[in-house]
Amino acid sequence: MLNRTRMDRYVSTALEAHSKSAVTECIRLVLIEEFTQRSAGVKAFGEDDYVRGIEVGVASRSYLRELLDEQATES
Repeated sequence: MLNRTRMDRYVSTALEAHSKSAVTECIRLVLIEEFTQRSAGVKAFGEDDYVRGIEVGVASRSYLRELLDEQATES
């Protein structure tokens, strides 16, 4: 569950600086719209704080990958 811990930390940090809708939008842009993490960060958090998009995007992809791997091993 390392990735979940990382995701929780990055999302919590992003939520301290931005709204829930901005964090949700960043995750959506990365996972569904296939934006790069930087581009999603710029769009969701602005040019000055795009690094949050990189953190949240990488953690989101990693967590999703972990969930899919767990599901595959349970099948």
